[in-house]
Amino acid sequence: METITEQDLEYELRKIIQSQNDRAKAVNDAIIYCRNILESYRSNLIQNGFEDESSEIQFFKEEKQVPLSYLIYYSMVQSFELKFGLVNIELVKVDLQNHISDINRFRTEHQSFVQYMNLDQNYLDRYYFTREFQNTIIFPKTEFYPLDQDFNSACDLLLGKLNAYSKFHSYLINRAKGDFIWNKGAGQPIRLLEWTASKVSLTELAFALKHAGVFNYGKASINEIVQWVENATGFDLGDYHHTSLRFRNRSNPTKFLDELKGKLLIWIHSLDA
Repeated sequence: METITEQDLEYELRKIIQSQNDRAKAVNDAIIYCRNILESYRSNLIQNGFEDESSEIQFFKEEKQVPLSYLIYYSMVQSFELKFGLVNIELVKVDLQNHISDINRFRTEHQSFVQYMNLDQNYLDRYYFTREFQNTIIFPKTEFYPLDQDFNSACDLLLGKLNAYSKFHSYLINRAKGDFIWNKGAGQPIRLLEWTASKVSLTELAFALKHAGVFNYGKASINEIVQWVENATGFDLGDYHHTSLRFRNRSNPTKFLDELKGKLLIWIHSLDA
């Protein structure tokens, strides 16, 4: 089964979001796009099945998570935005805090599963990420995506919701800041820039800044740099040490930095043309 990579999906979603002036319409288009991908996955699965158990685990644990987590995330954003436009600003602030508290409570309730995923463990993968055990392990489902006996493992929706919550937490932080920061030089508020590339890419950049020694004459810790990056972007990097494993274990660990260099060179050469 041919599946979409996280990088390719994020690229397509950025195009969808940036092509619309209406935020509600853009979010809805993103939801439809993710649903269509998942429906194509389901059709292929019903028709062809899996080659073996390992391919089934990989699909539910990794491949399906890419469109699923973004579907749930944009559904959360849509739900929040519909309510956001109907209440006054003071109630919005309270609602933001309530949502953040809900996220923290959900992660605490499923702490053992969160730890299992963060540590890259696999000894329970057969129970968590195959359809054989979906009726013996009870985890809460998400209202944003229906349970399908043919297209769900015991925990793929739980993982999708946890991944979506990480994205939604960053969105809420930006909302709590009013989507803008204060420009001290001009004395005017400016909109907070939204980081629209992946968490892995931003983490790669943070580690590059650390080991390039560009802050405090090289004495700044990775934790301090991550906090600076999070404050600058409003993007929650979460367990950044775990995320760093993802780019360190790639065939090209500096993929994002190489892309930055390549695009900068293209711009430089275009000026000389």
